[in-house]
Amino acid sequence: MAVMARESWTDERLDDLNVRVDCGFDRVSREVATQRAEAREDIAALRAEMRAEFSAFRAEMKEEFAAVRTEMRAEFAAVRTEMKAGHDALRAEVREGFDRIHARFDALQRSMLTAVIAVSGCMVTGFAAVFAALV
Repeated sequence: MAVMARESWTDERLDDLNVRVDCGFDRVSREVATQRAEAREDIAALRAEMRAEFSAFRAEMKEEFAAVRTEMRAEFAAVRTEMKAGHDALRAEVREGFDRIHARFDALQRSMLTAVIAVSGCMVTGFAAVFAALV
């Protein structure tokens, strides 16, 4: 196996190496700076896109909630109207029932009054007959 001769490092060669290493680090630093700038731009664009999407989502949700509220108000108004109509019908039915009961009591009072007058008339006639027989 051949032994390679060791080259000697001169000041010039060390300076050249130093310059190449510095250039390499400068190139890497520029690439890192470029990558960081691109990452910042991408993150800023992503944030802007997310803000826009969230804003659109909020607007859509507000619109949907407003539609649901409007629909619920209409439904509740319809239910209220239906319940009021049912209540009014029930109230009229109860009033009609009480009116029939009142009419029956009035008829009962008339019948009782007629009976009292008839019994009183019979009693007066009976007393008159007894009185006429005694006299």
